[in-house]
Amino acid sequence: MDGLSKKLTEKDVTEALSQRKELLECYRQRLAMLSKEYEDSGELIEMLQMRSSRNDFGNNKGGFAHGLYDIYLLYEKQKKKYQEEIYQNMMQIMESIDRVKYVYLYYLQLPPKEQSVLKAIYIEGKSYKEIITEGLSEQKINRLRKKAIQAIIHRWEIDNQINQKP
Repeated sequence: MDGLSKKLTEKDVTEALSQRKELLECYRQRLAMLSKEYEDSGELIEMLQMRSSRNDFGNNKGGFAHGLYDIYLLYEKQKKKYQEEIYQNMMQIMESIDRVKYVYLYYLQLPPKEQSVLKAIYIEGKSYKEIITEGLSEQKINRLRKKAIQAIIHRWEIDNQINQKP
């Protein structure tokens, strides 16, 4: 989880719970798009290479062949830089996917009452009034909600500290 060490906030937790499926689908689509873009970045190089024997002008000092080679080297450099940027974007998306998955995993490990409150509020989208039951006041629901979110954040911090040790 080394890339996941970024601080987790209450907003991150509530967003991950309330929009988990949508977020994951969006991240996967962006990842697929970047993956295709990464693969396609090499197509232009094939057009620029022009490495047939016809284009090798032998002793032509600083001539046409040398110019094509310079263009080829420049393109290779730009292509590598572009691919590195795509790769970094892909890694950030992968970290975002993992972040959502970890929040959901921590949610699943909560005590049943806390889990049911978070499920009702964030996953099912119910209001406090809709989930008030006998013995469960609005204040109690709010306390359980806060406690559950803090437990998820605390677990995140513990897991990231453990994984960052050498």
